[in-house]
Amino acid sequence: MLALAGCPDPDPIVAANVFTWQLCSDAGSTLTPCDLRANGQSTGTVEICLSDDVVSPTSSIPFELRLSSGNWVAGGDATNPVLFKGDLARAGCSRPAFRTTNTPGLLRIDATVLGFHDSKYATIAEVPVDFGLRLCSDPLSDGQKQLSPCDLRADGLSTAMVEICVPEDLPTDKRSASAELRLSSGSWVTGGDPATPSLLKVDVPRGECLYPAFKTTTTPGFIRIDATVLGFSKTKYATISEVPVDFSLRLCSDPLSDGQEQLSPCDFVADNQSTALVEICVPKDLPIDKASTSVELRLSAGSWVTGGDPATPSLLKAELPRGDCLWPAFRTTTSAAPVRIDATVLGRTISKYAGISPAPVDYVALTSSPVKLTPDKSTELQLAAEVRSKVNGKPTDGTLVTFSATVEPAGTEILLMPSKVYISNPTTSAPTKLFVGMGATSVTIIAKATPPPEVDGTEVAGAEDSLTLNASP
Repeated sequence: MLALAGCPDPDPIVAANVFTWQLCSDAGSTLTPCDLRANGQSTGTVEICLSDDVVSPTSSIPFELRLSSGNWVAGGDATNPVLFKGDLARAGCSRPAFRTTNTPGLLRIDATVLGFHDSKYATIAEVPVDFGLRLCSDPLSDGQKQLSPCDLRADGLSTAMVEICVPEDLPTDKRSASAELRLSSGSWVTGGDPATPSLLKVDVPRGECLYPAFKTTTTPGFIRIDATVLGFSKTKYATISEVPVDFSLRLCSDPLSDGQEQLSPCDFVADNQSTALVEICVPKDLPIDKASTSVELRLSAGSWVTGGDPATPSLLKAELPRGDCLWPAFRTTTSAAPVRIDATVLGRTISKYAGISPAPVDYVALTSSPVKLTPDKSTELQLAAEVRSKVNGKPTDGTLVTFSATVEPAGTEILLMPSKVYISNPTTSAPTKLFVGMGATSVTIIAKATPPPEVDGTEVAGAEDSLTLNASP
């Protein structure tokens, strides 16, 4: 016998000497088997019995059972539903029942009798929720009706409907289920989260459907809709089609149509300073609810004279009112490669190519150091040819500078290293060395700059400069 009234006992007392217990989910349990599911409805039974060896001056012994989640079907503590308190008669048992929550995982149950504790664990199984998610663009099955509106266009105005339905046999003790709908782009027409317009949270009654509508953006492509009900998710994709916006893009070099005026300036020369005008016009019947629309112009090379992005000078973004035009000018580089201009309005892009001509050379300035020959020995000259196009512009990449020299008296040794130099940005000068042999009385050097030819092989005007150096007296 276990004396619990203050009498000494030589044997240690453990919980198993005081009480025994089992769960309906225990292996080998004598209780009715239970199906513990995370649906807020499943119930299970705990059996706790006082040992025959317990001796107490009272007729019953208090016990306590505590759940890590859920609640007791009956007899639970009014302020703490996870707690159950009861009394056990000698050799008597109690069989309280508990109810699960909607959260799957492990459930822990703690039992306490006369200060002795023990714990058991039960697995709460996940319950699949077979809810329905349908887009207005989905193919119809038998008996289904077309959802409307269903205007999936990238105009920032179009709306499309979504259908979300929950089954009658929801694995929950509530009359409705919380559903969450999230868009990869766009916003919900009504009910969207104020801080996150692409997120919609609603309660859907058992066996019913809801039909929220979302609004598209101005970006064509795919939109993803994620729906989540009681922890289970489904995903749908819809195609947002491009809206044909009849805007126009014209270069100053394009042939003129009736009523069009020549755009100026129109100087497509690779000198790092010439400018050319672009015209972009948007129609009055823009498919948006705004008085203006965003336009984006991007160059493959060069920069916009005004209005370009500070971090990306080749990019220009502007707001263009309905029915208006914009005439930005761009500046060329020193490359004679064609420039591509991409214009984008409401997701639609039009491209134009501008042919860039090599810049004619306006002048060449040849300099030497030193500026005189040494008569009694050989002289090494450091030569440089500064090349410029018109109005002090830079030469086109690939401009060739050819050096030549004649010496007096004839037959005196001379050597140019190198005799040909190609110029590319940012360089505007061609350097070389000239070695003149001993006994030379004078030398004449010529530097000729020749731009690369046009695409069709037409030569572009060059220029040259000459310099004569004499021996020191």
